[in-house]
Amino acid sequence: MREISSDKTRAEQLKLLEHAFNHIGEAVYLISRHAQLIQVNKEACRLLGYDQQELLTLSLEDIAPDFNTQVWTDFCRTAQNQALSKTFETTLRCQSGVLLPVEVNLNHIIYHDQPFIMALVRDISERKRMENLLILREREFRTLADSLPDPLCRYDCETRRTYINPAWLKSGGIIDDVLGKTF
Repeated sequence: MREISSDKTRAEQLKLLEHAFNHIGEAVYLISRHAQLIQVNKEACRLLGYDQQELLTLSLEDIAPDFNTQVWTDFCRTAQNQALSKTFETTLRCQSGVLLPVEVNLNHIIYHDQPFIMALVRDISERKRMENLLILREREFRTLADSLPDPLCRYDCETRRTYINPAWLKSGGIIDDVLGKTF
């Protein structure tokens, strides 16, 4: 009787783990040392636009345009000797062909003496959009500020000067005496 209860508990724990695996916000990919996708969660499928069966027929080469066999082999070889984790930004190719900017966290794991890589992947397209917008706004500010005939300084939260325009320099200022200094 106790064994049946223990089996039910393990089965319930396995169901809970599977539910959690398929309901977290990051895409999860379990990858073989040969770069073949072994297991994926629902978010991984949603992110790339594949159903699970389709996605599991693919390899990293199919979904990662920047995939490099030598870098992968070196990572797997190095990871075998230590608990290695690596985080980086790259792009993944969706089924539609769209390239999606992502942040990837690779973790080396061993199961039954077999090496695997667990990749946690996050869509960073909104963050990249905001970074690009910030760069654009900075360019617009510089264009405007650089063309002003009046001296202009920009300060950070600690009142250090972070920018001076050309008109400020023409009025007799020296960059080294001003930038990074408080007023």
